[in-house]
Amino acid sequence: MSGASASSAASGELHRKSVLVTRPEEDDPRLSRLLVNHGALVYLLPTFQIAPVKSWGAFDQVVQNELPHLDWLVFTSRNAVRLLVRRLKTLQVECSVLRHLQIACIGKTTATAIRELGWTVELVPDEASSEGLVASFSKRELHGQRFWMPGAQQPRELLSASLREQGAEVIQTPVYETGCPPIPPAFLTKLVVSGRLDWLTFCSPSAVNNFVKLTTPQVVLAELKTAVACIGPTTRQALHEHGFCVTVTASEQTLAGLVQAMTVPS
Repeated sequence: MSGASASSAASGELHRKSVLVTRPEEDDPRLSRLLVNHGALVYLLPTFQIAPVKSWGAFDQVVQNELPHLDWLVFTSRNAVRLLVRRLKTLQVECSVLRHLQIACIGKTTATAIRELGWTVELVPDEASSEGLVASFSKRELHGQRFWMPGAQQPRELLSASLREQGAEVIQTPVYETGCPPIPPAFLTKLVVSGRLDWLTFCSPSAVNNFVKLTTPQVVLAELKTAVACIGPTTRQALHEHGFCVTVTASEQTLAGLVQAMTVPS
């Protein structure tokens, strides 16, 4: 989907509030739907896009040679789950080959995606972040355990470093990469400075970082009057690092939690 798409509902707590959605929603329009159901006018203008990696060599090597020797499979995003399953199908490998692995994931949304596949989730941290996973794994004996972490091309190293410090072996394989979509920067900048938006929403550091690339220096972030909502502490930290004033952070780190936070009277 290119440009901005707008839609609204007749009533709700966000009735006639203009909300910018910066996450890609072509294949997963959950946030837009939730906002519309609350009466919002939604501008869909993703500031980043997800694409499968160009080379699957490292992933295929794990599938072909390492699976029987692994103990844990760790997902830090729903996208990693989706693209792992897609690649296994391409390789004509049944998902049942993962049955012996204990599975950990970063939050409820990712856990739901995993359970929909019929898999059991062993560990979901209370805080949906790498820091939350680090805290959860720190309570376990991991020496000699072997972890597989399929994920982003350029992942955060916090979790993998912590696991290695506990004596675990970690194999990281990229399954997706993020980049800027072909948005005309002038269009986004004009929308942001126009005063038409009531809310900006951010669900990942990638969305924040690319928003900044596309809008600065024309937009002075610290002077924005638009309310800012984000989905968790990692995204909030990225916003603060760029000088945003964050209005609300979802206490439940899901898309529904994000919308709920936006509907609470200030």
